[in-house]
Amino acid sequence: MSADAVPTVVGPLLGLRTWIAVGERGAERLRGPWSGATWPDGGAWLHATCDVRADHEAPSPDCSCGVYGLHPSRRSAWRTVAVRREVGGIVECSGAVEVHAEGFRAQRGRVHALVLHPRINPHLIRRLADAYGVAVVEVRGRDALLAWCREHDIGLAPAVVEALIGRPVCEEPAPTRRLARWLSRRDGVPRRTTPA
Repeated sequence: MSADAVPTVVGPLLGLRTWIAVGERGAERLRGPWSGATWPDGGAWLHATCDVRADHEAPSPDCSCGVYGLHPSRRSAWRTVAVRREVGGIVECSGAVEVHAEGFRAQRGRVHALVLHPRINPHLIRRLADAYGVAVVEVRGRDALLAWCREHDIGLAPAVVEALIGRPVCEEPAPTRRLARWLSRRDGVPRRTTPA
């Protein structure tokens, strides 16, 4: 495989990600924080499309389209629980899945589980879990979420990712608590540090 080639595997593949809750209380649904796509509830699949070019199916190697997920790591686990305005969880992706160092892009995805942690409204998470028909994973923070992912075999192991992409995967340290507090208090959409 050339250095520029992006490996594609056949799902299903599980990873971490975040969503934004939208809608009136009691009728909330999940929406992608960057695409704005509302995710179908009840276990239905969200089929990725490309808003830029209609001449290809998602994911395409020369585009950014697709359903995103992150490999479980200290950084992605931190990102999943750090921002108050976003709902963290686990996404199940299927179809063609492009694997990258930090995560993956897929042809389709659906909500697999939602993460309940001290920084998020537990009533909202339970209402969303009921609407999507998924489990709630209760954790105290980043390290507990990462341990849960490892215990339940969520995502690809770093060695597998390295073998697929043909180079070592270096995990960056998670941001400091001070930066995490700053990001969670910002008045707009939090600064994006990884694809989600």
